[in-house]
Amino acid sequence: MTIARASLSSILAQFPQTSSLPQGAERLLEDTPADIIAALTQRLEETSGERVAVRELLPEFGAACAQDWSTRAFLNAMILKAALEGESLKTSRRKGFCNEGAQELAAHLVLTGDLTMSPGSELVIAGDLTIKEGRLLMGEGARLVVLGDVVIENDWMDETQWSSACITGSLHIQCALFTAGDLHVGKDLISPFIHAACSSNTLKVLGGISAKMLIDDEHKGSAVFGQSDVAFAIVEELQGLDLHADDVNLQNLRDVLLFPELVGAEVVDFFEMTEKLIEMVEDKQPIFSGDAPGWIFAARA
Repeated sequence: MTIARASLSSILAQFPQTSSLPQGAERLLEDTPADIIAALTQRLEETSGERVAVRELLPEFGAACAQDWSTRAFLNAMILKAALEGESLKTSRRKGFCNEGAQELAAHLVLTGDLTMSPGSELVIAGDLTIKEGRLLMGEGARLVVLGDVVIENDWMDETQWSSACITGSLHIQCALFTAGDLHVGKDLISPFIHAACSSNTLKVLGGISAKMLIDDEHKGSAVFGQSDVAFAIVEELQGLDLHADDVNLQNLRDVLLFPELVGAEVVDFFEMTEKLIEMVEDKQPIFSGDAPGWIFAARA
């Protein structure tokens, strides 16, 4: 997929006007190196032709920039998304596959089955990503950039330390989100079950979070900038989430569980209490009541 040079140059000239970025993006700029626009402008100048490939405009990845690559790539992706407004994108459909090396897919992508990101692989999608009847599996050091929305009918599994995913739109996961790598979302994050594992990586959501159960186990520097709707939450690092009082938090959890008796009458350690629930999700046992899509839900007997 390519971007018109003139369109991108116009966006760069007016940066960082909020009209070219999602709401809340300016908050990320506070912790972003000041040279990000200069670097993107330089990459544009190093290319030729009236149109430039999307992948060529993303920052290079290496050990020296692994910690801040996600933020740079995320902001770059939002600028590229703005430059693509009005472009006509086609939709391609294919079976699930294992991504290896570096690929750029030209438009919207609809997959049936798992999308496996091999260790060190890179995938750039210029439009939306939809995964039907499958999961997203992130390998160590894998990098995913989506200039649109992502819908996954099963799970998002990322138990790595060096992976990165940048999504300019919303992320809707019908079952469980397990993340230990970097994950940046430009709009809302929707998933019934969210587990942000202990790591030095971050979860940044410019919109809000909607979840029945959210566990933040020291996922460093994480933040949500929009209005959220989370029934039960345990938070160590995540900033911006309005938390319920402990008694309300526990009652909310009992209300959404398929088997409320899994939560005892008296809970001293919330993390210890949720260990069994996490194990059940890892074993793909339904834990929530209701008729919503996805294996994680089941009607009460």
